[in-house]
Amino acid sequence: MSNENKNKKENWFVKAGKALKKFFGDIKMELKKVAWMKPKQVVTATLAVLGACLLVGAVVWLVDLGMSELYNLIFG
Repeated sequence: MSNENKNKKENWFVKAGKALKKFFGDIKMELKKVAWMKPKQVVTATLAVLGACLLVGAVVWLVDLGMSELYNLIFG
């Protein structure tokens, strides 16, 4: 009887279930290693990113405005 169990292939669903269990177990293990930021650090970093986005957007807007005025002067 033990010979039959060795030769029998695992069901696809059993393999998928084991793989999913291992996958989520690995995720849980990796998330324990993450160095999470403090809430104050998250707010500070978010504000820094928003400020940088606004600054870059303003620079792009000014360059676009200048280029369009230059285009109108040349080809006006």
